[in-house]
Amino acid sequence: TALMRAAERGHIEVVTALEGQTITSWLSAQYSAEGPPWEVREVEGKGYATFATRRFEKGECIVTEKPTVWVRGHHPFDSAQVAEIDRKVEALPKLHRRAFYEMANVFPEAPSVAAGIFMTNSFDMTGSPYGDACAMYLAMARINHSCSPNVQQTHLPDTGEEVLYACRVIEAGEEINDCYIELRQSTADRRGDLRALYRFECSCPSCERVGVEDEEDAQRQKAKELDDLVVAVASEDGAEMALQVAVDALRLLQAEANL
Repeated sequence: TALMRAAERGHIEVVTALEGQTITSWLSAQYSAEGPPWEVREVEGKGYATFATRRFEKGECIVTEKPTVWVRGHHPFDSAQVAEIDRKVEALPKLHRRAFYEMANVFPEAPSVAAGIFMTNSFDMTGSPYGDACAMYLAMARINHSCSPNVQQTHLPDTGEEVLYACRVIEAGEEINDCYIELRQSTADRRGDLRALYRFECSCPSCERVGVEDEEDAQRQKAKELDDLVVAVASEDGAEMALQVAVDALRLLQAEANL
């Protein structure tokens, strides 16, 4: 892996090149002084995947990234939105534009290649001050999906940034996996959402388990019900009571997991 680094510490702009294979743009990302948090490798039968370059502790911030390209609204995009996507992509620096065009595109029927790539790799900007909006975060877009992810994204509406945290210990060399959909649903429903939204059949360990689907599906449904309860309590009885309900719910889930 070759690194071309420009800018001062604390504001790093890096393009990571994988020796003639692909490149990752860190144009809008910030991470620790130890360097890029992952590298991209090609995996036989799977395509490209991201692998941690060092150990990350549970709860550790891995990277913070500003949107590379964003637009108001959601796909399917109208002609004005497609033109805006095309214009913003063409305005990217050359190496970062190349990194954009090397991303997956599962919407070849889109009005433009850039629009198809953006549709494939963009996230909702939850709570955006611009209203309904979505954005592509070029470094994070390299992370593959798993229904048992080891990272969690949080959106910061005021800045438009996505913050990526480790939700368990991640060892150096381990693949980093995010989730693209609502995970608190059955295997069949998760796979259905992924086929509809991203056009692939999930083969992660959770989806490939044999004989325990009903048990795990029930646990995911219970987690959703408890999460919904916490939100309802927060709305009616305040944050302190909601926190107590959340702690009790977590203890219940942990106890059931250890049965």
